[in-house]
Amino acid sequence: MENPIGNNVESLRAFFIENVSKFCDKCGTAYKSDNIDVVTESNASVIIQAQCDNCKGIYMAHVIKPLQMTKKIPIKLDISSAMLHPYYVLGPISSDELLALRKKLVRVKTLEDFMEIADKTKKKKPSKKNDS
Repeated sequence: MENPIGNNVESLRAFFIENVSKFCDKCGTAYKSDNIDVVTESNASVIIQAQCDNCKGIYMAHVIKPLQMTKKIPIKLDISSAMLHPYYVLGPISSDELLALRKKLVRVKTLEDFMEIADKTKKKKPSKKNDS
């Protein structure tokens, strides 16, 4: 790989186009810089999402920064990279969180019951976990 990976969004976009994929695998349309978004980044790696202007195919690449190694995969999403980022910041879901949610969902009998649980969950502010 010719270009070393940088730390700003523009250099990451250029890295994707030059070293990961210049064209959409599905339809062959060339990627432009504004088709590419950084989903999440740490000192060690970055996850980049590219969406084709033509066919709307979405690809994600996980780049290991120090080694400049990457793997690109096609992925079907109905969510933008901007909407994905907050979930990465929260970190993984714990077993306790899943069990607590399951206990609440077992009691759901109607849509109103579900909406009540959803409204209570929205009002609680999630705590940010360290990005390590």
